[in-house]
Amino acid sequence: MSNRSRGRGDRGGRGSSSAPRGQGGSFRGGRGRGGPSVAQAFQPSDGARPVPDQSVQNFETRLIPHAKGPIQDLAKLSLRQDTPLRPGYGSRGLPVILRANYFQIVSNAGSILHRYNIDIVPPVENRRLRARLIQLLLEHGSLSELVSGLASDYQATLISVTKLALEPAELTVDYRDEGEKTSAQGAKQYRIRLQETGIFPITEMIDYLTSTNISDAFAEKAPVTQALNIIMNHPPKSKNPGTLSARRNVHFASAGASIETFNLGAGLQVWRGYLTSVRLAASRVLVNVQIKHVSMYKSVRLDELMRDFQQQNGQDPRKIERFIRRVRIERLHLKPRKQGKPVPPKLITGTATTRDGRRQSKPPIVPSNGATARQVQFFLGDNVPSPLQANKYVSVFEYFNKVYNIRADSQLPVINIGTVETPNYLPPEVCFVLPAQPSVTKLSAEQTAQMIRFAVRRPFENAKSISENGLTDLGLKPPNPLLTSFGLEPQPHMLAVSGRILPAPKMAYSGNRTVEPRFGSWNMGSVTFSRGSTLTAWSILWLRSQSGQDPWGGDPNQLVPTLQAFHQRLRECGMQCSSPFLPGANIYVDSDNDQLAIEEGFRKLLSRKRQEKLLLVIMPRHDDNHYNTIKRCGDLDFGVQTICVLASKFAKPNNSQYFANVALKFNLKLGGINQSLPADKVGFIAQGTTMIVGIDVTHPSPGSDSSAPSVAAMVASTSRDLGQFPAVICAQTGRQEMVADLSMMIKTRLSLWRKHNSNRLPENILVYRDGVSEGQYPIVLEKELPLLRKGCRETYPANAKRPAISIVIVSKRHSTRFFITTTDASQIDERSSNPKHGTVVDRGITEPRFWDFYLQAHTALQGTARPAHYFVVHDEILSRMPLPAGFTHAADVLEDITHNLSYMFGRATKAVSYCPAACYADIACERGRCYLSYLFSPTASEAGDTTGQVGEANQDQLVRVHENLRDTMFYI
Repeated sequence: MSNRSRGRGDRGGRGSSSAPRGQGGSFRGGRGRGGPSVAQAFQPSDGARPVPDQSVQNFETRLIPHAKGPIQDLAKLSLRQDTPLRPGYGSRGLPVILRANYFQIVSNAGSILHRYNIDIVPPVENRRLRARLIQLLLEHGSLSELVSGLASDYQATLISVTKLALEPAELTVDYRDEGEKTSAQGAKQYRIRLQETGIFPITEMIDYLTSTNISDAFAEKAPVTQALNIIMNHPPKSKNPGTLSARRNVHFASAGASIETFNLGAGLQVWRGYLTSVRLAASRVLVNVQIKHVSMYKSVRLDELMRDFQQQNGQDPRKIERFIRRVRIERLHLKPRKQGKPVPPKLITGTATTRDGRRQSKPPIVPSNGATARQVQFFLGDNVPSPLQANKYVSVFEYFNKVYNIRADSQLPVINIGTVETPNYLPPEVCFVLPAQPSVTKLSAEQTAQMIRFAVRRPFENAKSISENGLTDLGLKPPNPLLTSFGLEPQPHMLAVSGRILPAPKMAYSGNRTVEPRFGSWNMGSVTFSRGSTLTAWSILWLRSQSGQDPWGGDPNQLVPTLQAFHQRLRECGMQCSSPFLPGANIYVDSDNDQLAIEEGFRKLLSRKRQEKLLLVIMPRHDDNHYNTIKRCGDLDFGVQTICVLASKFAKPNNSQYFANVALKFNLKLGGINQSLPADKVGFIAQGTTMIVGIDVTHPSPGSDSSAPSVAAMVASTSRDLGQFPAVICAQTGRQEMVADLSMMIKTRLSLWRKHNSNRLPENILVYRDGVSEGQYPIVLEKELPLLRKGCRETYPANAKRPAISIVIVSKRHSTRFFITTTDASQIDERSSNPKHGTVVDRGITEPRFWDFYLQAHTALQGTARPAHYFVVHDEILSRMPLPAGFTHAADVLEDITHNLSYMFGRATKAVSYCPAACYADIACERGRCYLSYLFSPTASEAGDTTGQVGEANQDQLVRVHENLRDTMFYI
């Protein structure tokens, strides 16, 4: 998993991804923003009613009775033989009809797809050049007449509706740039070989999708799905006027009324586009269409882009260099070539550096990295334009001033479009940034806020955009000669699917008191934590800033009443808590030595030997560097729990709500249980023999240091109460999805379970595995499951029965969305026009031979709700358990338990969007990123200084939590 939008340990509730650190989770649940709004359901322009296809539902139902026996040919499928079959379709809950952002593709059974591999000689690694060469291939005389029946991914594969009769099977292409009608004399030639690698009759796919024999297999499922994706994505990729593509299968309108962009500031803008993906479902082929938002470089003159960037990020040339590197530009000072041929674009390789041209006899003069046009000089040979003199050095400023009458800005660095060995400098004034170039730089807080402002819309607006602009921009509306030639006909309406709304569970608190959620959230009111923790020693670390206003005027005595009110609120929530040790420590954080100052603050406090278990850290502002340092100090170095609050929020009068939010984290970190579920809402888990496990991996994001590792985390419950999920964190080889230390990690969780359960080990282990894409499911079965079993084998006595293990993959980063079809208050969230919390869908868009479902457990406060996708890849528990009263099969049991568990996220009094075990593992991974922030998000001064310092031998040392905290929820 890579570059994820996760909540961090002290950032707040999962219901609001934009909640600042220190604000805490939601104590009483969100109530939306602003005043009441009128619910609105999406209606197609032709008024078509949402009616699920009854024939599809009948087919799904017919297939299930046959699912009790083994699949004879399961080895031909993408997953292994122990992948469980769907035990049935859920039946519990209030029925509801929804629209899903899928469109049916009617296919001609007589069509045959021919797949060809594209081999280019000499080899070409550059993706943009490969795409251009394949575009020229499709224009080749031998293929031009067949082009309406050809589709390509513009990288390695060609799909044809007919067998290509090419003699020879190798074509020669003369390179020419975009806009050139003919190739220049002496243009570079490429030989392109086409080799047939597959023939796929559509009838075989249809037979598989419509067969009620569970033993039927379709060995070519993956390649056929890939071929259909190539066909569906070919029109917007083929340089059609008014459409641009960026990233894989995401396409944007670039002209006309449907273009949608918004300024993010600092040289970036967000584009609204559409992603397409083909899915095989019950008895039909579907195409998923989803809105995507991508940050792009502004298409402006480069000097304007750079100044825009500097306004938010300062003048540091190293930051500018990282921002513009690999941006494609057009050179404005050059005239078109002969016969009107356009000047080819160039790639920015960087800014001027002191290393440039060192091996040249007359190297350029660059006094410092990121030097300006007046500072950088290069040597002119014999052939020079008038009025310059030959055989002498000239500055970039002078050259462009005298030759082109262009005065370069003396404050901006020049750019290099050559290499370090043979640099080619240009002032930014002569460069124009080409459109549709995605940015991989991390967005600032201001840019993120702007992105959210543009991206968050009411669901029916997104549904309308998908059904109208999306289908048009993607070429899915007729006429489309390409799709017609392949026998594919997209249907015009979003799919109608059947769903159900599961009821919210009552929440249990101390003294057998219960609270009933409303709108997916609840107010604790006068109830107290299910199990309050004890805190006898804690203190305050007060970070102060001379540049900002201090709510207490810098007077520790003024802070005391606030702390007294907070202490009283902790006790009201059910904690046994003494007063904090005062005075604490206060330090200023306005210098380049903030990290050292914070470390000294910890040292000063903890050297008093009062054995503080927790430090409340008061921060003057949001600051990632301060936060990361605090967590490194507390979790790794000093072994003390830390909770951060913002001074501006902590100091507000009548602050009971905010104090209660912080109390949620106090109690969890100290071993308490905030809320519980009644025994009848957790099924077999209430027996106290099942450990719930969450696993996740996070990877280095673009811009990370080359030595940055991936971070894996495992959390696990310690008892039937499901209120405590301590974590273990490990670092491993960068971008490795499989958890390498899984055996060791599960042993630590089993040991902790045994400690809390009278020396007994669990009989069952239910794993929620986060962060695995569909193509990586086999890795979980082939690599991770054996490691889990190994850890159990090494922990359980030799004569003891090994635990039953079930693994459920949890996916958040998918493109499925559901839209309401009614304004009936019992079936929808009236405030946001989303489906109601507890909505589950397991048919219509799923594949009946596998066990999966979509669950929207939470209430989305804004935008379009994203359900979680759950896929069972291994089951030794659910299908063997006796069914509880009122349940007809294991599918209902898993859906019900997973939904109820969503109310057990201890940092909020609301249902969260996916199972807390996976959610906790996600947060623990983010805590690992905090520890390694100097690798994951290096500052300008750190960039390039850490490469190679992290070897595999000492990776775990970088995230090894202090022994004082290892058995706690330190990461919350």
